[in-house]
Amino acid sequence: MQRPLNQWRPYWTGKRNARQVFWRLNQAADDVRAGNVKLGDQLLLPAIIADSPEAVHNRASVVAALAARRRMPIIAPLDSYSAECEERMSQRLGHIRLSRASRCASSSMW
Repeated sequence: MQRPLNQWRPYWTGKRNARQVFWRLNQAADDVRAGNVKLGDQLLLPAIIADSPEAVHNRASVVAALAARRRMPIIAPLDSYSAECEERMSQRLGHIRLSRASRCASSSMW
């Protein structure tokens, strides 16, 4: 089933927020399967509040993916590139080799 995230209606003013987008993306991902695994069970989306239902869902998804040794697709907003960001992330994740774009992911999301 297609979720209408790319559409706009005037009566939606003030009703589209991060929580709603999170749940609509997860609902759409539940309709997609890769083998015997639903994408919705593996997808990791940003949670705005640490103890929100979205964060609880993410934690459960991560635990399940680690137990099954599966990779998780991640959808998250990224900051623009800056040398300061790259240096900060290199220090934080120095032992992990990452691409330039992923090194400069917004640290405020974590």
